[in-house]
Amino acid sequence: MRLIRNTFIYFLVTFLQKTVQFFLLPVYTAFLTVRDYGIINLVIPLTNILMIFFSLSLPSAGTRLYYRHFGDEEKIRKIWGVIFTFVMVNSVFFFVLITCLYPWVLRPLMKGVDFYPYVFLGLVASVFYPGYFIYQSDLQARQKGGRFGINNFAYFLCNALLIILFITVFRLKATGVLLALLLTNFGFFVYTLFVYVPGLKLGLDGPLLKSFLVYSLPLVPHALAGWLMTAIDRFFLNTMVSTSAVGIYGIGFIIANVIGTVSLALNQAYVPWFFEMAEKGEEGKARIRKFSEIFVVFYCLLALGLILLSPEVLTVMVTADFRSGWTVVPMLAFAFVFNGVYYLAVNALFLKRTRVVPFIILAGILVSVGSNTLLVRSFGILGAAVSNFLALLVMSLLTVFFSERTEKMSLPWGRIYGFIAAAFVLSLSVYLKGYIPAPAYIGLKAVILVSVIATAGLYYRKDIRRVVDIMLKRFGGQLGKI
Repeated sequence: MRLIRNTFIYFLVTFLQKTVQFFLLPVYTAFLTVRDYGIINLVIPLTNILMIFFSLSLPSAGTRLYYRHFGDEEKIRKIWGVIFTFVMVNSVFFFVLITCLYPWVLRPLMKGVDFYPYVFLGLVASVFYPGYFIYQSDLQARQKGGRFGINNFAYFLCNALLIILFITVFRLKATGVLLALLLTNFGFFVYTLFVYVPGLKLGLDGPLLKSFLVYSLPLVPHALAGWLMTAIDRFFLNTMVSTSAVGIYGIGFIIANVIGTVSLALNQAYVPWFFEMAEKGEEGKARIRKFSEIFVVFYCLLALGLILLSPEVLTVMVTADFRSGWTVVPMLAFAFVFNGVYYLAVNALFLKRTRVVPFIILAGILVSVGSNTLLVRSFGILGAAVSNFLALLVMSLLTVFFSERTEKMSLPWGRIYGFIAAAFVLSLSVYLKGYIPAPAYIGLKAVILVSVIATAGLYYRKDIRRVVDIMLKRFGGQLGKI
């Protein structure tokens, strides 16, 4: 029930975020040039990878250790206090180091993007976010989905409102978007200092910190998987094609990233629940198998719908310069589906075999770098999208292979990948645009979408009914108490 409740909360918050972001697309594309949007789509992924190195995946260690010391609140306060102290010190250290080394380390990747104000604003913004992220990780570990969701949506809403203010009223363009990010991160860092930090036992405990890092450092490559989805392809596009190409690619990425955001939201509820179920033996594994399969089917249905609707959506929502972004949505959407599979499978490795994770991520990065090198110069944004697809496919397959040999969950991987393959092949019908008459094109897409949803609904009708019954009993009981 906790999994269903928290999943519902995370999904609702994610849905609201994506709805607001979707309806802001006309505003963004009206007030930002393609190059402005390209700058944003380079700087923000850069800040994301920096935050990984600032935190060193220690919040993930805190989540895992919470269950080892469940009930010992004094120990838990110390665990999160040590993590918070170290991460903030580490963030300042890395900020100074990267600022000094920027001309030699990062400037080649940021071709055409000025350090001041763009990169500098991004670097400062990245310093303040880890503290707030630790607070959210603690809430996630405690399975306090309500508070987590409220914080998450408030963060998003503040950032969106500031962006609108800066780009529509003050006409600051790309600078306004990055300034909004900085102010949002700073504001929620201050909020964290008031509502969360007083309950921690701050300080640096050497032996304790060392034990945390032994667990967390092998997870840094896992965190880099998210960066793999949002950065490598964009830097190749920027250096081999243009910053404007990054902007067009970014529009398609927003559509496809609905899958990524939803899978991340579901994973936030799934991770603590998975660790709890893993302690219950075969009974827990049976529940893991059932929910994992349903999650992947849901990702596929959502991806198929987004892909088939993307040409019409972008025609209505964005200016002409951005509309070709729909061409990358099929590859990127199913790359995010594979990323969702990776999330589900990698948890088994977190139980006993975290040392394997870096090699899986390394394989994905090598595939991404190699395919980007071969494809981007010739095929532009589509080449970058295909590279993303291939990298996440390889990562998901390797993770499934090793996870089943580490902690045998016996998930029906053949059926899962078969459903993904079928949905992906059907999604490629979107590329018939311009080759068949418009009425036939729209009709074909409608038939495909309805048929797949109906088939999945019939096949999983018992599981769907069971989840609905649980939710009705839970919320019906709550309503009866009012």
